[in-house]
Amino acid sequence: MSSSCLPYAIQCAEIAARVEATNFQQRMKRGLMSLASISATAALFGFLGTAVGLTNIFQSTTGPRSGIMADIARRVSESMAPGFLGLSVALVAFWFHRYLSGQLRRFDLEMKAAADDLTHYLMAYRAGLGAQDAPRFGSPRIYRHALLELIWPRLVSDGDRDSVLRVSAWVCFAYGVAGFLVYWDLHRVVSGWIVFCFFAYAGWLMRREPVASAVAIFGYFAVVLVLCFLSPFELGTAEVLLGLAPVLLIRGLKAGVGRGSAAKKWVRVMRSLLLAGLYTGACAVVCVGTIFALDKIPPYGTWMYPTIRPGDWVVAWMSPPTHVFRGELLETGWFPVRVIALPGDSVRIEGGILFRNGVAVREPYANPTTNALADFPGPSNGEKAFLVPEGRYFVLNDNRSELADSRNDGTVPRKDLGGRLILAWSPERRSVVVLR
Repeated sequence: MSSSCLPYAIQCAEIAARVEATNFQQRMKRGLMSLASISATAALFGFLGTAVGLTNIFQSTTGPRSGIMADIARRVSESMAPGFLGLSVALVAFWFHRYLSGQLRRFDLEMKAAADDLTHYLMAYRAGLGAQDAPRFGSPRIYRHALLELIWPRLVSDGDRDSVLRVSAWVCFAYGVAGFLVYWDLHRVVSGWIVFCFFAYAGWLMRREPVASAVAIFGYFAVVLVLCFLSPFELGTAEVLLGLAPVLLIRGLKAGVGRGSAAKKWVRVMRSLLLAGLYTGACAVVCVGTIFALDKIPPYGTWMYPTIRPGDWVVAWMSPPTHVFRGELLETGWFPVRVIALPGDSVRIEGGILFRNGVAVREPYANPTTNALADFPGPSNGEKAFLVPEGRYFVLNDNRSELADSRNDGTVPRKDLGGRLILAWSPERRSVVVLR
């Protein structure tokens, strides 16, 4: 609208609105230059720290070759930490700078449209029209709080929904990369790839089936938090941050509600099945290491033969038992053992036969031996039976020829008893064995 056609008062109102919009936009741009500087320099500072760390690798050291190689590997890993941190900060700053710049450009258009609406509104009043006939204009989104806008945006058009879903897809991809790096650091590369594939596919699906994708991701984080609370380990800052992570995807769930899919029904079904499979795999991966432990018995591990054989994969419940029973399988460190006697019991092994509290015990799980060295207490002890001290437990290997148990190493305190062994998968027998 030409300003020469407007009365002087309306021209002043239009100019004042545009000046105020420009001033407010300049105030909102104050932090963008800082984000741009951080995204440009954070990676350089990180690589500078890595370069400084690399200079300390080739310091003189003495010792065996394996010890020197381990020390060099430790120094290399420590020197890479600043570079990874700087690159992570630069990527986050770059993403936020791009997103906020786009939002400011959109807000600028809205402010200009609001100024034009104000002019039309005043012209309608001047022409004698009522307020109900004048065009309506709402308060622009630029006046809303930035944090609230990030979490719960106000969606005006389909373009806003597409922008929000696009950002949510990149957030999912970032979660996948972070999960892969965590499992890679734990030397569980396959688990890392499963988690990465779940988040990457969920991010790809965010713009096609946004509700299903967001629900799957929220369900994954809910399962992870429940497992963290059930885990015997103490909760720390990482678990708290993990609980806050899905907050950035609330916006995607809001943008996806009511958005239909143009794909055929069988395509939607296949997408849902693939998402459900990846979700199940990601949740199973999280279970291992939080409430369950998965260990492989080494080739020389014959101490629990025939119950557990060399090469078997053993699943154990990681939480220490509240009550210990005779005959159950527990972990002590990384080694499975069988609890034979509780505090106050008397134990004697003679001729390969176990006597507990003076009564012979039937042991179908044991691989007995008639070797006199396996008897307990030995002839040099001079005692008929061994009395288990208070607060300690007498454990034995199922393969009684292996003497690395309470016969040679002494009884085990309660604090050293780990989780219960549940299952064992034996490649030799090609079957799953329930451990009892």
